[in-house]
Amino acid sequence: MFPVSAEYPVREPTPVTWGIIALCTAVWLYQAAIGPVDSELLIQRFGVHPSLVVHAAFPLNEDSARILFTLITSQFVHAGFLHLLLNMLF
Repeated sequence: MFPVSAEYPVREPTPVTWGIIALCTAVWLYQAAIGPVDSELLIQRFGVHPSLVVHAAFPLNEDSARILFTLITSQFVHAGFLHLLLNMLF
């Protein structure tokens, strides 16, 4: 169940993977540093809201780019340390 090995192990450095892990960790450290109230605002701003993607982004309008951008930014926002740890493990 846990990804502790692979049938075809990686033998070379994986800079993209480590870069994503570093970026997610940096965003989480920032969230932890700003406190719970501002962290919740950050999650509200950069987390994805599925209902907005489905109902407010299409047809395209002045808010569509901001709404669709959250599909990318939400990948780096985590709700807590355990959430970050398990996402980075998998």
